[in-house]
Amino acid sequence: MAQDNELICGYKDFLAKGKTERECVAFLVKEAEKNGYKNIDSLEKVKAGDKVYLTKFGKAIALFDIGSDGLEKGMNILGAHIDSPRLDIKQNPVYESDFIVYLNTHYYGGIKKYQWLTLPLAIHGVVCKKDGSTVNVCIGEKEDDPVFVISDILPHLAQKQMKETAAEFIPGETLDLILGSEIPLDPSESSAKADKSDKPEKDKAKKAVLKLLKDAYNIEEKDFGSAELEVVPAGLPRDLGLDRSMILAYGQDDRSCAYTSAYALFNSKAEKRTNCCLCVDKEEIGSVGATGMASHFFENADELAGKVLALFLPVSLFVLCGFEHCVANMYFVPAGILSSIEYKIPIESIGAVSFMGYDVEGALALLLKFLYKNLLPVTLGNIFGGAIILGLGYWFVYYQSCRDK
Repeated sequence: MAQDNELICGYKDFLAKGKTERECVAFLVKEAEKNGYKNIDSLEKVKAGDKVYLTKFGKAIALFDIGSDGLEKGMNILGAHIDSPRLDIKQNPVYESDFIVYLNTHYYGGIKKYQWLTLPLAIHGVVCKKDGSTVNVCIGEKEDDPVFVISDILPHLAQKQMKETAAEFIPGETLDLILGSEIPLDPSESSAKADKSDKPEKDKAKKAVLKLLKDAYNIEEKDFGSAELEVVPAGLPRDLGLDRSMILAYGQDDRSCAYTSAYALFNSKAEKRTNCCLCVDKEEIGSVGATGMASHFFENADELAGKVLALFLPVSLFVLCGFEHCVANMYFVPAGILSSIEYKIPIESIGAVSFMGYDVEGALALLLKFLYKNLLPVTLGNIFGGAIILGLGYWFVYYQSCRDK
């Protein structure tokens, strides 16, 4: 029971302090070091019994409990992603409309746009300033912090809106964050300006809000161009239900798996096989980039074991994301067709046809349709993606580097 309480309390703390992938990595690094893990860069050589971790740009982390066997004999891997659906603030985001100051955003991952309206929101992230310093931003989580919101129209004005589908009635372009409004100036300053000109000052609210941002957080408008700011629901995780049997919190997909995987690693000991925990970024948008599973994190390894591991992770992710490969389809689709004949079960076949009859003739017909409706376009797409897009990219990079040498 005590261990269960420790796990639950630690998980809630993780959700509270890890609302972005950077915050999750920072949290896991602290927990790892508490449990005897060391940054791999601090060691000259790794041996059996060592506990090490390495991070990638502060947004992905790999933890290893080194076993006595070599990596060519395999390892035990737990993996999860630590990014969650959210709103990202654009690089030139601040604008004023009808005396209200907004931040322009774009959504990240598979969000339901209507869920983000009239909800207290917080801003988390980092700002890289011109002098090379970095400002960590977290506004909206403390009790005395302001929060932000995306407004909605009143119910009695929303008759047309309510007739549209959930995917359409809130366009993604309208998910802009209210940052502030027109702030009254000092009366003496206001009267002095009125004497000079009767024309209304342009973007007065925007200027006033930016001044507050500068005074309170040392952030200027131009700093947004080198910032990574994320908009997330404000507030701490809460117990859900009278029996407190559930947890209500933002970001549990897939941080519930990330925390429990790390917790399992911290509370176990590798014997023969090395234990590994991978917590990565960018799963919500296809695992792209240097901090996602599709990165070349392991591919550039010199040892055979590293290259084998490099193959395992991207292929697994490729399948999980629902992408198609002609060789894999040659096995799985015919296997599904044959199994439907044996058990008399209709098949839902994506990319082929929607339904197959129970008899052998129906199976043959579906096989033919599979050949030209699925296998042919998938094969051509694989050839184009692998040989042209990826191949030319590699050729250009390595050809240039070899020529420079």
